[in-house]
Order: sequence, then structure tokens, then C-alpha cells
Amino acid sequence: MKTNPLQYAKLLYEITRSKTKNEIDVLIPQVAQMLQNNGQIGKIKEITDKFSAVYNKNENIVEAEIISRETLPSTTITMLNAFLKTQGEDKKIILKQTVSPNLKGGAIIKIGDEIIDLSIDKQLNNLKNTLIN
Repeated sequence: MKTNPLQYAKLLYEITRSKTKNEIDVLIPQVAQMLQNNGQIGKIKEITDKFSAVYNKNENIVEAEIISRETLPSTTITMLNAFLKTQGEDKKIILKQTVSPNLKGGAIIKIGDEIIDLSIDKQLNNLKNTLIN
């Protein structure tokens, strides 16, 4: 039976969760060798993606992204991060900022599977649909 990427990710989490950085540095080449021996080295990207999800779930972390037309001031990011923490049921929030020059203004917030679209583009589209109807 072949081990799937999620199983490798869970194994990787289990063997690294109580280790120091130096201990992890020793383990990683061993894990890579195991993947090579099992003919799974080509799935390393998928395994690392799954590992991130396993790690975040077990460590009570939620990744969030804010997309805006321009880089937001650090004070705005700090306030948004604080707000998201109040909504996150004691979860740690990792907030990533993405700049998208295609937005006319406003922002789009992605947190987990939820999308909060506060963009000018969305508001203009809503206005257009209201006027058409």
C-alpha cells in the first residue's frame, strides 16, 4: 500500500513537533531519503502543502490574506490582525498582504474558506446589478 501525501505530512508533523531546529535540520534529509526510497520524492510539493494544513490545524493557526490595490500601512494591518483575532476563537492569525493593482480600491479579505469582498469593484458591480433590476 502506497502512503499518500497527507499521511506523509501527518508523519512529518508528528516527528518534528517537539524537536528543536537543529534536530529538525537532521531529520529533513532523512525524510527526503525515505521519500526517494519510496518513489514519492516527486510529491514533495504536495506533501509540504499538506504539512502546512496539518501544522496549522494542530497548532490552532488560521491563515488570512488581505488583497488591496496598494500596500496598506502597518497600523492598518495591525488593526485588522487584532480584529481578526477577536473573531478567531482563540486561534493564532497569520496575515499575509497581497497587492493587486487590478483592484480599483477597497480590499478583499480571505480567511480560511471565507471571502469578505469589500472592494470598489464589488460595490460597483452590486450598484450596476441594482440599476439593471
